[in-house]
Amino acid sequence: MKTKKLQFSRTSDYITAEPYQMHETKIRQNRKEDHYFGGLLAVAKVHKGEKYNLGGLSAVIDCRFYGSCSRVYCCVWLNFPASKRYPDGIHVSGGGYAGGYGYDKKSAALAAALDQAGVKLPWRLSGTGENERAMLEICAAAGFKNSTIISAHG
Repeated sequence: MKTKKLQFSRTSDYITAEPYQMHETKIRQNRKEDHYFGGLLAVAKVHKGEKYNLGGLSAVIDCRFYGSCSRVYCCVWLNFPASKRYPDGIHVSGGGYAGGYGYDKKSAALAAALDQAGVKLPWRLSGTGENERAMLEICAAAGFKNSTIISAHG
């Protein structure tokens, strides 16, 4: 299968994965339900006819963190509804993990999960702790400028 580059409009951010490709094997490897400790949800205003419409809002990025000993695992799902530019929407997912000590493992795990999903940021996320900034920039680049981040458990 040929990989498509989906150029976002606002920044030089881009997704290099097939827009409908779900990476369930990486999700399964990194989804440790017994060790869930938190997550971030990016919510954006969408058109009323959208499939995942929650009263005018849609969860466009779902990021969940799991932990075991010195490792942090992350699974991320990006589900952007249809737009003029992407009539079928963008639906990709990925999983990753980070281990060790001395840096922010949550952002390193999120960076690995985004990379596996095919999302490339124009700046380095790994180890910075800038998870919310990354998610808001991805939303804005996909055309959802007024997104909100909801944090669960942490």
